[in-house]
Amino acid sequence: MILPAVLIVGSPRDAELGDLIFDAGLTPVFRESVLSAITALRKDNFLAVVVDRKTSSVDPLELILNVRDVDERTRIFVVSEEREAVSEILPQPYVSVVSKQELARKLAPTVVPVEEGRPLEEPLDGERNEQHGE
Repeated sequence: MILPAVLIVGSPRDAELGDLIFDAGLTPVFRESVLSAITALRKDNFLAVVVDRKTSSVDPLELILNVRDVDERTRIFVVSEEREAVSEILPQPYVSVVSKQELARKLAPTVVPVEEGRPLEEPLDGERNEQHGE
């Protein structure tokens, strides 16, 4: 099974961000520059693009504008602990400013687990009893 990929613009040495995305059931793909990220985005499909302001020298606004040139509906996550300051600069559709802790939660709804022959709303055997106290 191929996991959906998330494009991380920054250093592959940012193991924490890569691990967080992998633990969310996604494949982290690192690119160190805006140019290499845009090249990858043109060639492959990504669930989202992520840039961490703390560990990356990439300008988030430059990245957003370049991503928009390729696909204006691509979800972009700017990881920053200074959300209020960044949010005012980045009032863009499909752009979220999040902490690392929030990132996995925000990406999770985009991943849809599918089991053969089972509707998504229906729990696996035994889950219903555990969830509802039955």
